[in-house]
Amino acid sequence: MKKLLIILIALYFNLFADEIILGSVKVLHYVEILKTTTERELQFRYDTDDKTISMLTVDTFGIAFVTMQKKEQVLFLSNFNKFLEWDKQATEKKIKLSKKISSIPLKMFWQYGDDWHKSYYKEKILFAFVSLQVGRNYLCINFPKYTSSKNSYVEIKIGMYSINAENVKKIIKLISKENINKKIAEKEKQKNISSDFK
Repeated sequence: MKKLLIILIALYFNLFADEIILGSVKVLHYVEILKTTTERELQFRYDTDDKTISMLTVDTFGIAFVTMQKKEQVLFLSNFNKFLEWDKQATEKKIKLSKKISSIPLKMFWQYGDDWHKSYYKEKILFAFVSLQVGRNYLCINFPKYTSSKNSYVEIKIGMYSINAENVKKIIKLISKENINKKIAEKEKQKNISSDFK
C-alpha cells in the first residue's frame, strides 16, 4: 500500500509539473520522537524549469522534501563522494569511525494536513560518516527541526536517514548529469507520444 502511494504521488508530480523523477533508493529512517527505525524510500526529482534537484520522502505524516540549487547540489554531492573515500579507507584499515563530514543549509517543504508549508529559514542538514561495525558504514543525513514560514506553531523534524555505500553510489548516479539528460529525453519522447492522443 505504501509503495502504491509513492507511485501515485510520483505520477502526480510527473504529470502536473515541470519535474522529472530521477529515481529512488531505500534507506533507514530514524524518528527521534518515536525512537524507531524503519525502511523508507527517498525519491529524487529534477525541475527542468529552475534546474533544481529535490529529495522527497513520504511517510504517515505526508510528503516532505528539500530543494537544491546548483551550488547546493555540488555541496550535497561532495558529502557523498567524501563518504565513499572514507568508506574505502576505513574498510582497508579495518577500523570503525564516527565523524561529521559537513553541513548544508537547505529549505524544507512539507505537507501538514491539507496545507503545504515551507521553512522560514534554511536550516543546516548534517552529514556524517558512521560505522556500525568494521566494514559496515553508513552516510547519515540528520535533519534539524523546521518551522513553517506561515505558522510558527507548525514544525517538522523528520529525523535521520542512514544510507549504505551501495545506495550512496546509486544516488550519485541518479543525480548525475548523464541520468538527468537521459530522463529529460525520455520525458520528451513521452510528450511526443501523448500529443498524438487529442
